[in-house]
Amino acid sequence: MFFLDSKIFKKRICIIRVVFILIFVLLTLRIFIYQYINAKDLKTIAENQYQYKEKVSELNYLLLDCNGKDLLTYSNEYYAVIDPYSFKFNNYYTKKDELYALNVTLKNYNKEYNLDNIDFQKKSEKIKWIIDETTYNKLTKIKGIKGFYIYRYVKVDRENKWWSVENILTNSYKIDPKGQKIDKDKDSLEYMLKDKTANNKYVYSMLKKDVNGNVYKEHVTSSKDNIHIRTTLDKYLQDKIKEILNNEPHNSYEQIGVVLMESDTGKIRAMVQKDDMNPNVNLGISTNHGFFPGSIFKVIVEEAGLETGKISLNKKYRLNTNLSLRYKGHEREEVMDCGEALIQSSNDIYAQIGIDVGIKDIKNFSEKQGFTNKVLNLDEETHGFFEGNDKEAGDVELTSFGQKQRITPIEAISIPNTVINKGVYVKPYIIDSYVNQDNVTIEECNTVKSKVFSETTANILKNQMLEVVKSSRGTGKQAYLNDIIVGGKTGTAEREEGKNKFYDGWFAGFFTIDKKNYSMVVFVKNIGSDKGGGSTAAPIFKEIVQETKEYLNNF
Repeated sequence: MFFLDSKIFKKRICIIRVVFILIFVLLTLRIFIYQYINAKDLKTIAENQYQYKEKVSELNYLLLDCNGKDLLTYSNEYYAVIDPYSFKFNNYYTKKDELYALNVTLKNYNKEYNLDNIDFQKKSEKIKWIIDETTYNKLTKIKGIKGFYIYRYVKVDRENKWWSVENILTNSYKIDPKGQKIDKDKDSLEYMLKDKTANNKYVYSMLKKDVNGNVYKEHVTSSKDNIHIRTTLDKYLQDKIKEILNNEPHNSYEQIGVVLMESDTGKIRAMVQKDDMNPNVNLGISTNHGFFPGSIFKVIVEEAGLETGKISLNKKYRLNTNLSLRYKGHEREEVMDCGEALIQSSNDIYAQIGIDVGIKDIKNFSEKQGFTNKVLNLDEETHGFFEGNDKEAGDVELTSFGQKQRITPIEAISIPNTVINKGVYVKPYIIDSYVNQDNVTIEECNTVKSKVFSETTANILKNQMLEVVKSSRGTGKQAYLNDIIVGGKTGTAEREEGKNKFYDGWFAGFFTIDKKNYSMVVFVKNIGSDKGGGSTAAPIFKEIVQETKEYLNNF
C-alpha cells in the first residue's frame, strides 16, 4: 500500500513539475512577444498616450559639397492629422465656431476632407491628410481643438530635377518597367550610401499632449552622432554651369552634359546637364551604352599606335579618294602625319591609321582608361561598349574615328585627363568622405590611378591637343582663350534611331588655372547635320572656363 502511494505521489510531482515548466515557457514566450515582436506597436501606443510623433525629414543625412555646403534643394509638404479617439471624446466643450472653421478650411482645400462624413466610431488609426501651405497657415490660427494637429515635412525637391546627380545619389529606389518602385541594386553607389547611413536617426517632430488631447508643446529631435556624406562636387560650380547651359544662346539644344574634374585627383567638381527632367546624359542612363564619341576617340587610336610602335610621327599618309568619299572629314592638306590628321580631324587618314593599329590594341587602351565599365557605379549608369569586330571589313575604319563604339561623357573625360596626367589614368570619383555634423572627416575615399602609356606619348598628344585649339587649322579653335592654356579634341558623331539620323557634338579638353590642371567634357545632343563639335561643344567649353576662372583661381 505504501509502495503504491509512493508511486502515485511521484507521478503527481512529475505532473506538477511539467505544468510549472509549461507555465514558465508560456510566460517567457509572452514576454518575448511583447518585448521583441510587438515592441514597436506597443511603444507607439504608449507614446501616443502622451505625445504625437511625426517624421519631418526625408533623409537621415546631409549631402554636402566639397566645402561643406548643402548640395540639395528642398520642398515642403504639409499635413493635417486627426486622432479619432481624442477628437471624438474630448471636443465636447470645444467652441463650435472653431470646429466649424476647421471643417470649412479643410473642405475648401479638398471637398473629400469633410469631418461630417467620418464615422469616428470605426476609426482607430490616425487620419492624415496632405494640404498646401496656404491651408496650413490658416489652420495654425485655429486653436483649442483636441486630437488635431498639423506639421510640415521636408523632402528633397525632385520636381524638374529628378535626374540631377545630387538627386540620383539620394534616391535609393528606381522605377521598374511596370511603373513600380523597386530598390536599387545592392552593389550600387546609392545602396552603399544608404548602408553607410543606416544607423542615422531621422528628425522627428514630438508634440506633447495631455490626457484630453491638448497639444501644448512641440520640439524637433536631432542627432549629433549622424554620419553625413561629403561629395567632391562644388555647389558654386554646379550652379554656375547650370546657369550657363540654360542661357539663351543654347536654347536650341535639347540636352547638354558637362563633367568637370580635377585632373590629378579625379575629384569631380561639377556634373551638370541642361535638362534634369530627362535621364542623366553624363551617365548614359536609358541609352544603349552611351553615345558614339566621334573624333574625340582619335586620341585613343593615336596613343595606342604610338605606344605599340605601330605608327610614328614620321609616317606620312595620303588622302584616299575612296575613303574621303565615304568618311567626311575636315582635311585641308592631301598628305599628313598622325598629328596633323588629329589637328585637322581627318577621318580619311585616321581610317588608315586604324588599320595600322588594329582594333585589338585600340580596345585594349580604351579598357585601361575605363571605357567598358561603370565609372561611378551608380545603379542606372551605363558603360561603354565596343561594336567593332576586327574580322568585319570596314569596322576598324569606323572604330578609328569613333563610330563603332559607344561611351558616356563620364567615361570620355579620361581621354584628355590621361594625356594631361602624363599617361596615368585617374579614375573619376564623386564621394569625397563621410563626415560628422561639424564636417570633420570620419572616413575618406581615395584616388585610384594606373599607368596606361608613357610620358613621351602623353606629351606628343598634349601638344597636338593644344594645336587643335590654337592653330588656325584646328577644329577646336572656338575653345581658344588667350590668357589660359586650353587643349582638347572635337568630335561629331552620327547615330541612327530607327529611320532617323541624329548628330551629337563633343569637346573633350583640359585647361590650366593657377598651375592646376582641370579636365572637362562637353556633350551636346542632337546638334543637327550642319554643325559639329567644334561649333557647338567647343564654344560652351570656352564659356564655362571664362565664367569660372576667377573662382577656380581662388579655389
